[in-house]
Amino acid sequence: MIRRDKRRVSDELLCTMLKFLTPEKLQALLRGWVPEKRASLSDALRVIITAREDPGFRVQFLALLSRYLGDYVQSLGRTWHVTNDDIETYIKAMRLKGVKEKTLRDRLYYIRHALADLGFILSPEGIRDYLAEALRGMGRTWLGTYRQA
Repeated sequence: MIRRDKRRVSDELLCTMLKFLTPEKLQALLRGWVPEKRASLSDALRVIITAREDPGFRVQFLALLSRYLGDYVQSLGRTWHVTNDDIETYIKAMRLKGVKEKTLRDRLYYIRHALADLGFILSPEGIRDYLAEALRGMGRTWLGTYRQA
């Protein structure tokens, strides 16, 4: 009935069939697959709830997530997009700490300058590269030694 399109494939049957595929075969099958419609947030929520409750499903889901979105998901935890709210929170914290207004203005000048150079995105790699370039501009290296001319 499934082959003749008289019945749709159930989630349970699909999960059972997926267990017999190798990751490479699944990747080859998905490469040419075009979904009937885009998934909604409620679909994503159902997947997350199922993954929390079913350890077997969770393993398969996380393997797929890692395979197809691994780099993207890992980068989310390592980057921060700085907003005006973040800067306002910093200003409030410094004022509560008793920092003088001139000192705060000076700090904000350099912070905003650095953030603009970084595209208002903080990441370990971006900060490392920014600091390395600033040190090179001052004739220094990471170890605090001067470059030989």
